[in-house]
Amino acid sequence: MDIDSTDRGTIVTTTLKKGEEIFAESDALVAARPNSVAISTTGPGSFLGGLKRIFMKESPWKQRLSATEDGTTLYLSPKDGHGLAMLEFTEEDDSFYVCEDGYFASTTDVAIDVHVGFLGRFLQGNLFAMKICGQGQLIVEGRGRLGVFPLASKETMRIDNGHLIAWSCRANLQIIFAARTLWGSVKSGEGLHVLVKGPCTVCITYSRPLK
Repeated sequence: MDIDSTDRGTIVTTTLKKGEEIFAESDALVAARPNSVAISTTGPGSFLGGLKRIFMKESPWKQRLSATEDGTTLYLSPKDGHGLAMLEFTEEDDSFYVCEDGYFASTTDVAIDVHVGFLGRFLQGNLFAMKICGQGQLIVEGRGRLGVFPLASKETMRIDNGHLIAWSCRANLQIIFAARTLWGSVKSGEGLHVLVKGPCTVCITYSRPLK
C-alpha cells in the first residue's frame, strides 16, 4: 500500500494480484480499476468486541477487499480533513496500540483487539485502545498531517496527550504535567503530556485537538 498526499487530499493506492486482499475501515474504498474487486465484511468476532469498537468510534465491521483479477488497483481515502501514516510491523515492533477512530487499513495478516487502556481517561477521554498485531502494513488516520517517529533505546519524546495517534506496545509511556504543577499546566493550556521512552515507534498528529 502506498500513501499519496497532496493539497487536494490523501489517497491510498494498492495493486493486488488475483486472490490477494486487504482490510479497510467501512466506506474507505473510492474506486477499483478495473472492476475486479470483491467486497465483503469481517466482524469483530464477538458481541463484546463489537461493542468496544463502537465505543472507540469505530465501525464493528471492516471491509475485506479481494482482487478477482491480476493487476487490480484499489483507491482508498480517509475521512475529510484526516491524514494517514504507515506503520510497518517488524520483529521488534510486532504490535501497536491505536487511539479511537485511528484505524484505516491493513494487510490481512493482522489481528485486531480492543483493550481498556491504562492511559484511557487521560488521552482526550479515550477509554479504549485498539491493539493490532501481526505482520505486514498498518495505516492509521487522524486529523490533519501525521508524523511517525522511531525512538532509539532510552530516547525520550514528550507529546501533548491530544496529539498521540498510535504507539508500539513495547513503548514505555508515562503521564506527566505539562508544567511543574497542576495549576501551571492548566494555565499554560497544555494540561497533561505523555512521556514516551524508546525503543519504540510513535505516531502523532500535528493538528490541535478539537475542544
